[in-house]
Amino acid sequence: MKINIHFILLSLFAMLGCSSDSNSENEEPVKTVIYLIRHAEKADASADPDLSAAGLTRANNWAVILDDVTFDAFYSTDYKRTKQTIQPTATRDGKTVVLYNPASFTLAGVVAAHPGKNIFIVGHSNTIPALINTYIGSNVYPDMAESEFGNLYKVTVEDGEITHGMTVHN
Repeated sequence: MKINIHFILLSLFAMLGCSSDSNSENEEPVKTVIYLIRHAEKADASADPDLSAAGLTRANNWAVILDDVTFDAFYSTDYKRTKQTIQPTATRDGKTVVLYNPASFTLAGVVAAHPGKNIFIVGHSNTIPALINTYIGSNVYPDMAESEFGNLYKVTVEDGEITHGMTVHN
């Protein structure tokens, strides 16, 4: 039986060339950025109110403040005030808003579903800080006061490392 050494070497080089090394110098780091806000000002204290005039203005301002970010996915709770807050930015980017239940929604799930993407999430004064705190494993962000609507939280995940922060936009 005659062995073709050229065939064996060619096969070996092909296998080595096709292998993937996650630490390759040519790979770009995967960077997922999640922007989170509380809904804007509501019209009244009812169970599911619309945004007030000030709230509608703030919702439109978020699209301007975040103008330099193109979002790949949008998430909102199923309330008028959260959907109305996120809609101007989602419309700007031509995207559909996905509704979520805060009881079963996690940032780990968002990161896994959208690696390397920009995500925008709107929730509530008690759900947004809790969502971030759970993900980072530390109680850094307290619930927002009823009068706080300008907090913008940013969570960045790059190659498994998590950074986070908050800025206020009034």
